[in-house]
Amino acid sequence: MKPVMKPVSATLRDGGARIDGAAFDYGPCLAAGQTIRHEFPLVNLTDRDIPILGAMAFTPCCSTIGPTPRVVPAGKTVMIPVTLHVGSSTGRKRVEFALATGDKARKQHGMSLTIDLLGESEVLRDGDANPSIPINRPQRWNLVLVSRGDGTSGLGPVTSIKARAPLVATIAGKPVRTDLGSGLVEYRQAAVIDIPPCRSVGPQSSEIELVRDGGRELPHVLSWRVTGQVDATPSGFSLARSSGPVVKSILVRAKDRPFRIMSVKGDLVIPSPLPNDVADSHRIDLHLDTARLTANRASDVRIMLDHPDQPVITISILLLPAK
Repeated sequence: MKPVMKPVSATLRDGGARIDGAAFDYGPCLAAGQTIRHEFPLVNLTDRDIPILGAMAFTPCCSTIGPTPRVVPAGKTVMIPVTLHVGSSTGRKRVEFALATGDKARKQHGMSLTIDLLGESEVLRDGDANPSIPINRPQRWNLVLVSRGDGTSGLGPVTSIKARAPLVATIAGKPVRTDLGSGLVEYRQAAVIDIPPCRSVGPQSSEIELVRDGGRELPHVLSWRVTGQVDATPSGFSLARSSGPVVKSILVRAKDRPFRIMSVKGDLVIPSPLPNDVADSHRIDLHLDTARLTANRASDVRIMLDHPDQPVITISILLLPAK
C-alpha cells in the first residue's frame, strides 16, 4: 500500500536516516523556461539497510522527485534527485517534496527547494514616472533599464532602444555591473522616455525594444492613462422613446482653469439657452428629442468648450428599444 504523504518541515531530527541540506536555497537564476536539477543526500546512520517506500512532489505541475533507489545501504548515502521547471515567471519560488522510508525512528522526510527567479530584462520607472498623464500635455519618464546574463552568454548591457510611436527613447547613463552570484551578472543604466501630447482620454500603450550588446532584442510594453482636464457628470445615460422632449441635467467641471460653454451638438439635441459666463463649472440642461431615437443604437452629445486642452466633452447615450 502506498504511504500517505503530507507536507513536512525541513527541520532535521536525529534518527536512523537523515537528509543533509533538506532546505536547499538555489539562489538567483534566470527564468528562461529551463529545468533546474538538484540532489538531496539521504544518509543511513545505522548498520542495517533502510528501504525507501515512496516519494512525492507536492507541486507536480512544475516539480518532480525520483527515480529513487529502493534501499539505503547500511552506513551509506544515496542521492534523491528532484527537478523544478521554472517557466518564465519571476520571483521567489519554493517547492516541497516528501520521502517515506522504513526507518522506524523517522518514517517521513521533508525537503524543499527555494529559488530566486529573475527575468533577463526589466524596465523600472523612477518615482516621477507618473502613469497618469493630463490630456494634451507632454510627459517625460526617467527609467532604469535592467539586463541580466549568466556570464557566458556573451550578452552585455543595453546599447540602444527601439521605440514605437509615439514614444521617443534615449539611453541617459553608462551601465553599472553587479555580480549577483551563481554566475549571474546584472547591468543597470538610466534611460529617458518622452511621450508627446495625447489628444484623447483613456488608456494608452506602446512598445520599446532593448537591444543588448550581442544583438538580442527584448520587447517591453509601456502603458499609461490619459486623464481629462474637464469632466462631465453623468458622462453617459440611457434613453427610451417618449411622447415629448426629455431633459437631462449635466454638470461640467474643469480641474485647472475657468472656461465657457460654446455650444451643444448632437442628433437628439433641441437648441436651448446655455450659460454664457466663464466659470470653473457649469450645470446645463440637455433638451433631447426622443422621437428621433432608433432602437438598439448609441448616440453622442458633444459639448463644445473654449478650454485650450480639451475643447470637446462627449456624453454617450444608449438608445433603448421602445416599450
